[in-house]
Amino acid sequence: MHSQMHGIVLLVSGVVVLAFCALLYVAARSWRKIATWKRITGLLLLIPHFLLLVCIPFALQGGNAPPGSVPPGSSRFNQAFAADVYIMFILPVPALLGSIGALLMFLLSRPVNRPDAAGGQRMISKSEPR
Repeated sequence: MHSQMHGIVLLVSGVVVLAFCALLYVAARSWRKIATWKRITGLLLLIPHFLLLVCIPFALQGGNAPPGSVPPGSSRFNQAFAADVYIMFILPVPALLGSIGALLMFLLSRPVNRPDAAGGQRMISKSEPR
């Protein structure tokens, strides 16, 4: 049972890592098109996802030891337990909502009117002569 659960945790961890990488790819593609406040907001929305990735190694280190080798109350046990609590109960909903919000923000971005946007090309307004 424990080995099956360990495989499921690794599979879910891989999905989380791939989703985070996909979000970073979408963010990099739309980075020049979006306003500065949307850049900052998008990165702030991805913080729970990043924290989820940081907790994965700590959660897995407690599960690899044979029973009885990591006594309850030790620092390694407490780190693994806290990481498990964060992964299971605290971070999933904020990570999911933040990831969806950031994805929508990056996908629905429109070019802004500034010199460095749109690949360095200057956008021409209707009032300027051509």
